[in-house]
Amino acid sequence: MRALWITLLLLCCGSASSFHFWWSPENATSLYLANSSMTTSNLPFTKSTTWPFVNKSCAAGTDFPSLTLAVDTTGSMNSNIQLLKAASGFLLNRLSVLPPGDIRQYTLVQFNDPSVGPVYITCSATEFGNYMDNIYTYDGGDCPELAMAGLLLALENSPPSSLIVVTTDASAKDYNDNSTVTRIFSLLDAKQSKVIFLVSDSCHSVNEPQFLIYKDIASHSFGHVFPIIDLAVQSKMVDYLHYMLRTPVNSTTRLFSRDQSSSNSSSNSSIGHSSFSVATNFSALIVTTDGSVNSVRLVGPTGVEGKTRNILSEVWGSILLLENPKMGIWRMYINASGPNSVRIEGFRATNKSSTGNCSKCHINATCEEYLNFYTCTCKDGFIGDGFNCSDYDECSNYLSNSCYYGGCINTYGSYTCACPYGLEMSSDKKCVDINECLRPDLNRCHALAYCINDYGSYACSCPTGYIGNGSSCEFDECTTAVCGFDKDCTKYIGSYSCTDPCFNHTTLNQPWRSMSSSYGYYCDSGTFGWHRFIGSGGIRMPEVCVPTYSCGTTAPMWLSGSHPRPMDGIVNRTACAHWGDYCCLWSTDVQIKACPGGYHIYKFRGAPSCSLGYCTDPATVDDFCACADDEECRRFNGTYGCYCKNTYEISAIETLRPVLTCGTLEIKASFKKCQLQSLNLNTENIHLRDRGCFGFPDYNSTNIISVVSPLKTGKCGNEFVKNETHVIYRNTIYLSLESPLAIGGGLEDYVSIQYSCVYPLDMQISLDTAVMPIASSVNISMEGTGLFVARMALYQDESYFTPYEGSVVLLSAKTTLHIGVTLDGGDTSQFTLLAKNCYATPSSNASDSRKYYIIRDRCPSKQDSSINMAENGVSNRGRFSVQLFEYVKDYNLVYLHCELHVCEIATETCAPSCTGRASRIADTGNRNMAVSVGPIVRQDQITPTVPSSDGTRTSMALLTPTILFLARHLFFIIVN
Repeated sequence: MRALWITLLLLCCGSASSFHFWWSPENATSLYLANSSMTTSNLPFTKSTTWPFVNKSCAAGTDFPSLTLAVDTTGSMNSNIQLLKAASGFLLNRLSVLPPGDIRQYTLVQFNDPSVGPVYITCSATEFGNYMDNIYTYDGGDCPELAMAGLLLALENSPPSSLIVVTTDASAKDYNDNSTVTRIFSLLDAKQSKVIFLVSDSCHSVNEPQFLIYKDIASHSFGHVFPIIDLAVQSKMVDYLHYMLRTPVNSTTRLFSRDQSSSNSSSNSSIGHSSFSVATNFSALIVTTDGSVNSVRLVGPTGVEGKTRNILSEVWGSILLLENPKMGIWRMYINASGPNSVRIEGFRATNKSSTGNCSKCHINATCEEYLNFYTCTCKDGFIGDGFNCSDYDECSNYLSNSCYYGGCINTYGSYTCACPYGLEMSSDKKCVDINECLRPDLNRCHALAYCINDYGSYACSCPTGYIGNGSSCEFDECTTAVCGFDKDCTKYIGSYSCTDPCFNHTTLNQPWRSMSSSYGYYCDSGTFGWHRFIGSGGIRMPEVCVPTYSCGTTAPMWLSGSHPRPMDGIVNRTACAHWGDYCCLWSTDVQIKACPGGYHIYKFRGAPSCSLGYCTDPATVDDFCACADDEECRRFNGTYGCYCKNTYEISAIETLRPVLTCGTLEIKASFKKCQLQSLNLNTENIHLRDRGCFGFPDYNSTNIISVVSPLKTGKCGNEFVKNETHVIYRNTIYLSLESPLAIGGGLEDYVSIQYSCVYPLDMQISLDTAVMPIASSVNISMEGTGLFVARMALYQDESYFTPYEGSVVLLSAKTTLHIGVTLDGGDTSQFTLLAKNCYATPSSNASDSRKYYIIRDRCPSKQDSSINMAENGVSNRGRFSVQLFEYVKDYNLVYLHCELHVCEIATETCAPSCTGRASRIADTGNRNMAVSVGPIVRQDQITPTVPSSDGTRTSMALLTPTILFLARHLFFIIVN
């Protein structure tokens, strides 16, 4: 059987280590080198046959430079490659307007990590454009990439005098590979090719060697390092590259090169001058710059400044042309405000007459003669290749307009600025803040209120001793002693009242508050107003530091100070919370009054945090017991206790109904103990359908018997009915008679009561009602807050009411997968759940280097437009969705992994801001966790690829999802 499966895999997949070399015979002008880990030095032909199948007129016969693109194809490059495809389309359209017989070689090199290649070579601009359209991103992981290996492969496969463009969003991982770098500089000297770097980001500082290698190579080859920003910048970059590619081969001489690493901070400060020699009669000097160059002046041998013409001028670089320079020593003066580079070349005109036809330029383009050719360039405010120009939306990118705070309105060929509310336009066309506090006509503050100006808005605040929202302020009589020392003052709009809290308070009868009670999750953050403690737990707060993990909470709160006497009236005290080595780590103000009858009442203002709860001292319980309405306090065997009053009728057994509490985690049915006893029902034999779920005395009251079932299907005999919006849980309570014969024997031994609770569906309830849901969970215990459970599950639609069930999820390429994460347990009121990073991998290993990020640094990945983040970091749940197999095109079986963080609202910024660079949060140790779910299998019958042990990809035949799933797993078993 093992041999049979190996044979099946070989028939379906081919050899995992095979190497493909393909040449297109249609026109003998294309070469395709497909190898993910080899350069041309590994290919089965000698150095003298680097391009053995390329037409000679393509490789060596052209008058103009050949074009080579070396493209970083790692996952983070997705948006950059889309821009590159658009820009290359513009460039190829313009290069297609060539004189008869003018042919150049086009080379496309891909580099990834850890692979480099493949290489595509053609003489056809159309075919090259098709190669560009088929580039896609994949893999990656760490930031730096194998840029040097990619450049070397490009140099080895490019003709002499080529223009090589390297585009990446990372520093060079292999910057210190001496053999590779040495080979690059050797080929640059031999072939005299020019290298342009288009870099959108860097993993390290631009002053570190990993990035400076780009500047060293650019300087050596008379190239530059430019940024990639947006489509408008790409359009101008097309103008730059088009100019370079239309400068004839062997028509220039390299005269001067300089790289300035820094300059003075002033944008107008002079950085001095440099000299260079012009020893030949040139038709023109070509000056190219990059970086923070404000102006360039060229002064000739006679001391007269040469008149330069701006061919292209952008913040990232420029091209200047000075025609018919005189021979001799020239001086160059530069004003710059930061790092910059300057290259000067001398141009010799060829005998070839100017080519091109201005009549082909678009109406919104200009036609100008540069050197010996004409070019069409879209006017400012338009984008295109010069032959077709369309309006550019300057408002789509903040770098393309001078407006601020979103006040940009696009117009045809231009834009205007409009200021949002709270801002106004200044004389220099910028939106500036309006100080409403200086404008009584613009603010609505009360005459007594303070006006506080803010950028774009303002706020009003009533002074001390007044209440109100700032728009209206009213004197607060309660800040004075208007009610005396023993009354509580309550302020209302227009009036106030004085009341005695001894006759207007809430009672707290909770035995878990006792110092003798053990650890729990109770929290008093919502406990406000006047309260009195009663019951067996104690009637007063302790006046000593209470041990942690007692009083039914984590950090118990005790009274720092003594209780007042009746003649003291209402006094102010401090309640402290004990945690760690600090008896008063948290504190809050408490008001206390001693009331007639020997008890105290407390005015609470909530708790400073959770889980913190107010304690009681069990030693303060007096001889008078706090009984329920149907009980009376009697002394029995020397001890006071609560006993039933015998106020119920036995004949009312058919009307017996429990008090039903439909909670978020459990369903509780409660009976009054005295009523059960009056009906001759056994208070110790109450159970649900599952006899293991039986009644017990309620922890908060001695007179209540309760039976509880968790909110889980099948638990305690639960049954449920589910529709599209709600679920109903049903169960039956069974009670036995204490002595059936005492009432004539006419009743059966058991009384049954059916109950039901209706819940609207949500993410967690839907998950609890599913059979074998595709979900994963992890427990996390945090000191002071309790035990949390984080879950991740897969849902079928945007309602998040229908989870996937079974052992595997089958998805088509077009199906949107909805992913939900939830946080349960502990005290979730102080925390939110934040998905830091969520990604797909082709294996169950979360550390797999082949990651497809859906959420990265708390924000949705920009690599795929189908990714939608509906909720993250704002509650105890998160929701996001993606067309998974439209995004992950290389694999047909993946797993999802999420790095989750329990974010504390009081101390952290939890809601992510995804408008710019995502801010990172500190590593908070035990509040981080990871969950994984899968497998998820592509349902469509497609041709997938499987990574082999040597890193290459091998095609698989058309398989059904089931065979694919089995074959893929068996493949890894055999390989490993």
